[in-house]
Amino acid sequence: MRRNGYSAFRRKRKGEAYGLWYVSWSTGTGRRRTMGGILSKAIAQEIGRKKAQDADRVRGGVIKLAELEASNAGQAAIAPHIEAWRRKLTSKGDTPQHVKQQCQRVRRIFALSEISRLDDITADLIQEAIGRSKTPQTARHYLTALRTFIRFCIKSGRLTTNPILAVDMPQVAGETFRRHAFTDDEVFRLFDATAKRKSETAFRPLDRSMFYRLLAYTGLRKSEALSLTPESFD
Repeated sequence: MRRNGYSAFRRKRKGEAYGLWYVSWSTGTGRRRTMGGILSKAIAQEIGRKKAQDADRVRGGVIKLAELEASNAGQAAIAPHIEAWRRKLTSKGDTPQHVKQQCQRVRRIFALSEISRLDDITADLIQEAIGRSKTPQTARHYLTALRTFIRFCIKSGRLTTNPILAVDMPQVAGETFRRHAFTDDEVFRLFDATAKRKSETAFRPLDRSMFYRLLAYTGLRKSEALSLTPESFD
């Protein structure tokens, strides 16, 4: 079914998605796009009319395509944008643990600021949210993750400007810790504590304790120890 500026149709071949509706439209710059998986004809037509109207605005010079796409993204729920960012981090080769941690930090700061859409992000809300973090160091971790997410949104056309540019990075007074060589007593207390304490990592407590023993007795770095395989031993 072709109408002014868009067409709504079903799949021709029967299969898993048979019966679902699709909409195809011109963006106003000559590019053709299609959206699928729509449950009803009425919804497909409503989406098609909206896309056709947006295309007319682009052709008429009322708005640029990039601005229109950013506006549409900004009005959508924020969860799909975080999921897209998660896939991007994974495709770059970031470790699963790092990807999970970064996404959790961004979700946490949005929860603290009660932000549910990209359009809702403001410097004031974010500054207030990170101010409620447990420690300045935690706030720095949250803001660093959020800045990475915002850069992704700008590069992918989800945002046209940086809404958190005015957010100040929390300052940590003095040193967060002072490095020193462990005494024998401190090393054995570390082994004992990690064997009993529940870990936030993938390691079970006893496995984590044994891992620290391996590092202490061999002098291996963490990355070197993690790269060990059965073939590493004679």
